[in-house]
Amino acid sequence: MISIAHHTELDYANLPHIDADGVGRLDHCDLACLDELGEFLVAVEASERFGVSLLHQHFAVRDGEMMVETVDGEAGLIRLRPERADESAQPILVRFSEADDRGNGLVALEFALNLGGVAPITSNDAQVLDGVRAILQRHAKLDRFGLRLIHDPLSAGLSSMLLETCDSRARILTCRAVDATDEALTQSVPTFFRWRDARIAPSGQLVVTQTIAAVCSVVRGCLSRPDGGHETHSSHEPGAV
Repeated sequence: MISIAHHTELDYANLPHIDADGVGRLDHCDLACLDELGEFLVAVEASERFGVSLLHQHFAVRDGEMMVETVDGEAGLIRLRPERADESAQPILVRFSEADDRGNGLVALEFALNLGGVAPITSNDAQVLDGVRAILQRHAKLDRFGLRLIHDPLSAGLSSMLLETCDSRARILTCRAVDATDEALTQSVPTFFRWRDARIAPSGQLVVTQTIAAVCSVVRGCLSRPDGGHETHSSHEPGAV
């Protein structure tokens, strides 16, 4: 049975702030880890189910709260904000840590009340969870990356990206889907990565090879201010001031 602990205030306090020096920059060690994670997820046929997130925080989340995703389909927005803990919410972002008295070292950092038909994380995912943990441990990246359940509530697909903005006073993260060519993305920090199988033969048929080729797509980014920061005291939602 998979045991996933709910995050505490300390779990969020221990995450690096998105504006801290170096948090938003991926170095060669990060990229090597992401390459291996992508190859593994493709190899075990889990790349349509899971992607990898850059672990970071924007504001404090208190004990008794959980970061919950809500979807405004009409406005095309996803909002993440601290809410009173709700046992019916399902984890969508987990981080790996050393086992402690809360369980086996799996900590849920974000939750959703509706997965839109996607199966929640269960013991059926044990092989993936164990494999990802092993790779993160080998690269010393347990504190750098987490595993995200793909459920795409806006049906954005791989042709779009989710652009994340923050209202730190209200403690709200807002994501909207933008075209992958949107100029705003040049000012964003990549925060979520997913892969697809790229083993395509000349005939156009999928073939099995010993080496798995994976194409990595950045599908979520955190928008920067002109001064390089990400926090704002006004909403970034379309039409807001």
